[in-house]
Amino acid sequence: MMPIITPSYPCMNSSYNVSESTMAVMKAEFERGREFFRANGQVREAAAYKKLFEPANLFADYKHFLEVEVWATDKESFELWEGWVHSRMRFLVKNVGALMDVRPWPKAFSDPDRTNYHVYYIGLKKKKEVVKKYSLDKSQANKAVELNPAVNSFTHTVKDWADRNAETMQIAVRHVTRADLPAFMADKVPAKKKGDGKRKGVGGVGVVANGNGTKKVKEEAVS
Repeated sequence: MMPIITPSYPCMNSSYNVSESTMAVMKAEFERGREFFRANGQVREAAAYKKLFEPANLFADYKHFLEVEVWATDKESFELWEGWVHSRMRFLVKNVGALMDVRPWPKAFSDPDRTNYHVYYIGLKKKKEVVKKYSLDKSQANKAVELNPAVNSFTHTVKDWADRNAETMQIAVRHVTRADLPAFMADKVPAKKKGDGKRKGVGGVGVVANGNGTKKVKEEAVS
């Protein structure tokens, strides 16, 4: 997809995990950097780079997410299980990315009230070409995006791990909106702006995955 070969022996592709979605994110950041220098010219003061290198805020840029919860009953099991799930996340990103524009966040978040628990978030948006194509066709614009097969495939893959103990290692994947984020994520969520409650875009279907499989939940507008 985007081969970046290491210069020393043995030569390896250092970006084998890059998908269409993550490549789009990198290209957008490269373009943002180019626009910065185009607008500011040669920058000599370090303070001027603050705007360029300010961290992205997933929860400001997206209103809809896939929430991937990973937990276990003890520390040893959790470290093994979390490492395995994290290594397989690229398949979830790839499969969901074929249906929607996605922005995976590489770092996990922790709930201070729970031990042996991590949660990951993947930002979701309708593909730009779909929104543009059906902007005047309401019947198509409101058509739901079915994510259940992609989520099921991922959960089945990680649960089929030979070293998994089904009694101590668990995972749950579901669609959430910004308003659904847990209390311990409050400092990551931007303040609500006037008119933010008015959703634009087209229809989507959330998903929830757990030990009983995956099922549809209420329809949401995914912009």
